[in-house]
Amino acid sequence: MSILNIWERLINKHSIPNQNSSDNTSISDVLGNKTDNVDGDSLFALSQVSFEDRHACSQCYPELQDGIQVDTAAGAWTLGNFTEIIPSNAITSKFTLQYISIEAVSGNDTYELKLYKGTLGNEEGICCFRFTENVTAGTGTIAFSVNSQILDANERISAKLASANGNEDATISLEYNIYT
Repeated sequence: MSILNIWERLINKHSIPNQNSSDNTSISDVLGNKTDNVDGDSLFALSQVSFEDRHACSQCYPELQDGIQVDTAAGAWTLGNFTEIIPSNAITSKFTLQYISIEAVSGNDTYELKLYKGTLGNEEGICCFRFTENVTAGTGTIAFSVNSQILDANERISAKLASANGNEDATISLEYNIYT
């Protein structure tokens, strides 16, 4: 008996699992249902995440308007206050952050920008970036690849900024992909 025949017999012996089943009682549960999506843990669901991550159309936040200014504190290497970048309920599907664009900074400095998810008072860090900017050189937008975890629909995203000199600001926007 060939490997293919054994494989077919294993698959055919088990019923098709429900969408996003987490039973793991048969090989079919592990392979998954063809309708599994990013909510599932099966191999099919994981391949769906990979497919959507690579082929979904990127979105911008904020869209068709200026970026959002994030301020440092007055002291060197002291994070400023939280600044809301994406409010709750703005993105109504699961999503990942793909890029962050630094559109403007207030001065020549080394900056550290941290992004957070969660409601006000319950923020959890999701990524951190350090960049140096020479405003007089006129380098333009700096874009960093984020590749965040999959974030829940309606997730709030905020940011804090610090710099070597303190008392600076940066204007940012985010690019994201949604998942079905």
